[in-house]
Amino acid sequence: IKIGITICIVLNFGGIIYSYCDFVHRKTAEYQEIANHIATDFEGFLNYSQLLLNSLNHEILKNKIFNDKTVDILSSIDRVRRQNNIANEMYFDGMLYWIDSNKYLIASSAGKVLKPIDLSSRDYLEKTEHEPWKLHVGKVIVGALSGQNILPIAVGVASEKGNHLGTSVLS
Repeated sequence: IKIGITICIVLNFGGIIYSYCDFVHRKTAEYQEIANHIATDFEGFLNYSQLLLNSLNHEILKNKIFNDKTVDILSSIDRVRRQNNIANEMYFDGMLYWIDSNKYLIASSAGKVLKPIDLSSRDYLEKTEHEPWKLHVGKVIVGALSGQNILPIAVGVASEKGNHLGTSVLS
């Protein structure tokens, strides 16, 4: 009888281990599929962001004016984005910003910044200055205007001579 009980216990324990391993395997596959979906969505969002910011930068560069006209450009692009429901499709409802070559926030899609804000401590701005026209993603920070946690996505602008003119930011 002791041998029979021992065999039953071992078999039950083996079944439990098999069930647990099968459960772990199924959950791992499920989570891997979710992670792949998130990665694909985020890659699409980054591609969209780079297109949007480069279009914005070319428009600003074409005007060669970094003041009220910049605000108009930011607002118009933001308006078109919202009208075409692009914000909802991309899971994004943030703002567009223009940071000048001195690393001051001077304009946003919400309007002109009345008192420019020094953003020289932001990690992504150094990168946009040295690698213009390339997408850079900063660390999550508290937005200077919104006061909320944001993930800044930025592209720097350089003149034909290579001079840094500023940075457009999507948050």
